[in-house]
Amino acid sequence: MRGTGTWGGDDARPRSERRWVGDAAGPGSGYTTATRRPIPLHLPTLPQPPRPPPAFPLFGALADGPMGRKGRDRVSRTWRAVVVDDHPKLLEIVKRLLATIPGVEVVGEAVSGREAVEAVDRLRPDLVLMDMTMPDMDGLEATRRIVARPNAPAVVIMTVHDMPRYRDAALAAGARVFLSKSLLADQLRRVIADLSPGPGAGEEWS
Repeated sequence: MRGTGTWGGDDARPRSERRWVGDAAGPGSGYTTATRRPIPLHLPTLPQPPRPPPAFPLFGALADGPMGRKGRDRVSRTWRAVVVDDHPKLLEIVKRLLATIPGVEVVGEAVSGREAVEAVDRLRPDLVLMDMTMPDMDGLEATRRIVARPNAPAVVIMTVHDMPRYRDAALAAGARVFLSKSLLADQLRRVIADLSPGPGAGEEWS
């Protein structure tokens, strides 16, 4: 006989069956109709899939990623760096990443483009890591003002907006490198190692 009494397939609906009751030829014997109803099958609750990693999984990359591998992408000169980002967590992440790179010293920080320009005038850094989107003055305008100064530092634009029009705008403003924030942990050491003193044509890292 087909069916196991579970929901699904051919057994998903009630079925009527004819059965013979009583003795083979005795009184009261004959056919009767009975209805079989399926028994619902209760599946166990499946565990929820793991949540995706955060947009910027940088802290976890410090110990095991390329940033922590001794001897890779060695920085050949000393850089005095200013970090600019209006997001406190990202500001701290970038500072921690820079602290893992021998030859790089963070000498200042800023939370707006206007503060970045003031910090460059005051601290005379060699390197500025600049967020693109900030209040008061955005990173593009701050970069234009910084690179117009004599002995201007190298500017690396950092952004989550990894699109060609943003890259073009960053490089046109005078940034030496356009770097996606999602690649900071993997590429920041190499970016700094590849920079050389003086103005350059600009590079894209995505």
